[in-house]
Amino acid sequence: MRLAVGARARGCEKVYIYTSRGQHIRSLQHDGGLFSGTIIWDLKTKENLDVAFGVYYYIVESELGGKTSGKLAVIK
Repeated sequence: MRLAVGARARGCEKVYIYTSRGQHIRSLQHDGGLFSGTIIWDLKTKENLDVAFGVYYYIVESELGGKTSGKLAVIK
């Protein structure tokens, strides 16, 4: 799964993924260049287990201080 972190990501962005119950399941880091605005998530938890289908919430934090959140659905 590809997560868009911004069309013009300027540095190090961190993405935190949570279940609908609020359990933190994965942290991802974007170290791409100026024009690389996606992060690839392999749909695994931090324990390397496959995630279940359903709704997940994410928070994107920029090292510049910005923060945004949203939700996504995993359909298998």
